[in-house]
Amino acid sequence: MATKTIKLDEDTYHQLDQLRGKRETFSETVKRLVDIRDGLCALWAARGNYREYAEYEERKEAASHGRQTG
Repeated sequence: MATKTIKLDEDTYHQLDQLRGKRETFSETVKRLVDIRDGLCALWAARGNYREYAEYEERKEAASHGRQTG
């Protein structure tokens, strides 16, 4: 698996560090948070908030192809 370097400002780093489990890497923490977000988006769709879910899916798809959306 290839690794990438990301830059975080100090406040964001500390927030992420506080969310990190005792034996969890920063990558694992970010993955866990993304999985939580995905679950919440699925709940939006289940509750009928299809527009928000569709917008989320569009952003997610664009990000997987290296594009940005508004």
